Amino acid sequence: MPTMQMPTLQTPVPLSGMALSAAESSAFIREVALHQTIWTLAGPEGCPTLERAGGRMAVPMWSSMDRAESAQAACPEFAGCVPKRIPWMTFIGEWADEVCARRLTIGLNWHGQNAAGYDRDIADVIAAIEREMLG
Repeated sequence: MPTMQMPTLQTPVPLSGMALSAAESSAFIREVALHQTIWTLAGPEGCPTLERAGGRMAVPMWSSMDRAESAQAACPEFAGCVPKRIPWMTFIGEWADEVCARRLTIGLNWHGQNAAGYDRDIADVIAAIEREMLG
């Protein structure tokens, strides 16, 4: 019986939008738990917020400075902003209170020119990161 050879892909197959967003969301939880640091963008008027599906406003957060810089370069809404580091303890203290008071969701590792990605309530984000920290 002859053996059948499968073709070898020369380039990786890109993830679809939903799969990429799910992968970015999972990476956010893992990387923040590991480094205990969150990144956002800050401009002259503070951190940007964007209206998302359903009319909710979200503040973008990233799990690394590189991810924040990449999103800033790709998305026109982030022009004039620079990455801002937030230690985990500051995030769960001061930032969590402010995000809750303003009824914002958290954008997890948004990417691309349209700031694609998942948005989650801050309580869910904190719980997921704490579960990951506990292993």
